[in-house]
Amino acid sequence: MTARILVMDHKDKIAIENLIIIARYMQDNSVLGTAEEKLLEKSIQRAQNLIGVIVDHDDSEIDLCDISELDVDAYIKALKNRKKS
Repeated sequence: MTARILVMDHKDKIAIENLIIIARYMQDNSVLGTAEEKLLEKSIQRAQNLIGVIVDHDDSEIDLCDISELDVDAYIKALKNRKKS
């Protein structure tokens, strides 16, 4: 069995950062059991170590809304702006 060396570029790091943000959102807004919560937290920490970036975690509550109130375009725009920076 041979090991593959993975070299990440800027887009790979941004993709992982976006997944961390989504995972934090899920963590803050879903009902998780203790085992799932620990797994998610460990996964987030490993992903942050992998890209060498700690994604800020806003402890303020995010209220869930009705799906009709969700502004998907705003999320897409925010992610595109993050990608450009």
